[in-house]
Amino acid sequence: MRRLNKIIIFSLLLTFAIINMFSFKNTDVLAKENGESTVSGIKTKENSTTGYVSGVSDAAGLFRDSDIDSLLEEGLSITEHGDMYVITVQENTNPYGDSESATEEYCDYFYNNMTDKKGNCVIFSIDMHTGYVYVYSKGSAIEDNLTSSKCRTITDNVYDYAADGDFYKCAYEAVDQIHRVLENMHIAQTMMVLSNIFIAAVSGFVIMYMVALSKSKASKPSDDEMLKYAMVRFDAQNPKDIVTGTTKTYCPRSSGSSSGGGHRSGGGGHSFGGGHSGGGHRFR
Repeated sequence: MRRLNKIIIFSLLLTFAIINMFSFKNTDVLAKENGESTVSGIKTKENSTTGYVSGVSDAAGLFRDSDIDSLLEEGLSITEHGDMYVITVQENTNPYGDSESATEEYCDYFYNNMTDKKGNCVIFSIDMHTGYVYVYSKGSAIEDNLTSSKCRTITDNVYDYAADGDFYKCAYEAVDQIHRVLENMHIAQTMMVLSNIFIAAVSGFVIMYMVALSKSKASKPSDDEMLKYAMVRFDAQNPKDIVTGTTKTYCPRSSGSSSGGGHRSGGGGHSFGGGHSGGGHRFR
């Protein structure tokens, strides 16, 4: 009887192990088919055509699972050009400080240590430590369109969502605008328009002030006008010529002259080194 019980228990354990084996195998196949994986807390989805990935690293815990899935899908639109990562930085975890440059350095660290460094990459960061949102672009195929000016414009457009606590909306809009810029499409430039309006208003005020100031001054007569209307009389009595001194001037004969020719040469140069573009905006 005991032997029968052991056989039954052994059979059940074997059956359970076989079921689990096939279950894990099916899960691996599903992950491979979707191109999704999670490594070191970074969930990624790969573009099978280009090899670039869309990734989300939510260290600050700002997104729901559905938010992460949505951001991964939206980020795939950028993987035609390079990798796209959305990352969040937890408070008191940025070792580089609490300024915009600290967020930039953290993005640079993330690129060099947490990605495959394929060369072309965009990172959108919500840094809860520094209070900045930041767009980081790397690689010539990315930076040609996504310049530092464009990066700042994008963060100018989305920072208010983060300020209101809607971090998913902030990240989603940022990824969408990054995609539009890389596709040479138009994005709003609200801050630039407002600054231009301000500059135009100040310039107009200065011009109006200068015009009003010039018209308010009393006109001063010219020298010709003063001579024209002045009563002038000159009298000369016993005029005399007085010699005060003499000078001598030496004038040599003209002679021929010749000049030689010459040339100059210069070398060219080139520069090495890589870099990145980027820009951010404080949201708190």
